[in-house]
Amino acid sequence: MDGKTVESVISLIDHETGGFVEGFSLNCCSPHAFDRVISLFGDKNLSKRLIGFYPNSWNADPSTYETEAASEEPRKIDSLKSIAKKGRQYDLKFVGGCCGFGYHDIKLLAGLFAKK
Repeated sequence: MDGKTVESVISLIDHETGGFVEGFSLNCCSPHAFDRVISLFGDKNLSKRLIGFYPNSWNADPSTYETEAASEEPRKIDSLKSIAKKGRQYDLKFVGGCCGFGYHDIKLLAGLFAKK
């Protein structure tokens, strides 16, 4: 929120802790936002420090939030499939859910993520 990139924050924390932190997770962001974060990394090896992803249940491109399209959330199963796909695409150790996720959603997501 202060204008720093995720890459610079990871780098700073790694520097300050001597690499003590095992990895980092992004919380409450859409799969589209996760893609954008990854695309902004100058050091692609540093992007491997991202090991987890806890998005909210909304899977729309953020540019649609203020439009009529925002009135209809995609089907939950489509969102869960997209989250599992991102987890595999970026070789994450875990995925989960933030706002809008319940027990059954997480159980379904765990099954989808485990499928290769």
